[in-house]
Amino acid sequence: MIRIAVTGAAGRMGKTLIDAVQQAEGAQLTAAIVEPGSSLVGADAGELAGLGKLGVKLSGSLAEVKDDFDLLIDFTSPEVTLQNLAFCEAHGKQLVVGTTGLDEEQKARLQQASEQIALVFAPNMSIGVNLCFKLLEVAAKALGDDGGYDIEVIEAHHRHKVDAPRVRLCAWVKCWLIRWGVILKPALCMVVKVRPARVRPKRSALKPFVLAMWWVIIPCCLPLKVSALRSLTRRPVV
Repeated sequence: MIRIAVTGAAGRMGKTLIDAVQQAEGAQLTAAIVEPGSSLVGADAGELAGLGKLGVKLSGSLAEVKDDFDLLIDFTSPEVTLQNLAFCEAHGKQLVVGTTGLDEEQKARLQQASEQIALVFAPNMSIGVNLCFKLLEVAAKALGDDGGYDIEVIEAHHRHKVDAPRVRLCAWVKCWLIRWGVILKPALCMVVKVRPARVRPKRSALKPFVLAMWWVIIPCCLPLKVSALRSLTRRPVV
């Protein structure tokens, strides 16, 4: 049984991770960390995640629970991740990083740390996204390198996504395409685009529909209504 700590436990992803750990065989949630000074410190992590009491209290720092876990799961921010990385190196902890928005220097730091501790880094843990990466590789090899194809990457997220749009996603895809040596030559990679990914709250589709129908139907029905009104007010001929 591997003892797991989840940092950023109060966030959307943190709660999801707590739930995932509870469902995983051979894994046990033994620590959960939130921001120092948070009002949630001391609360039950299971209740926070909507799972009921798990007997795991939220802590304000890794130092408080350093003897309670073997592996840390980190889906926070680049700055916090690097701090947690240093802690895991110093105490021989395993680390799984799903943090997005890391620059090349920060990624190199993770690579360096992987020589000392067991470390997994994947900026996207989604099965669908990673399957798309694999399919892109297959498509690239199949289409060849005759330069007859352009690539456009359209990225969109929910409105709560902190680091959207992730321009580096396109750079990442571009680098892989160059590494494969197919489809695109370096000069052609400039066709890779990012469109704004900040999604505003969706407005109700009903209002535009009602307005459109009012604009179309009312003018058409107006002559009929006028005619009906005249027929009602017209005096009968005796």
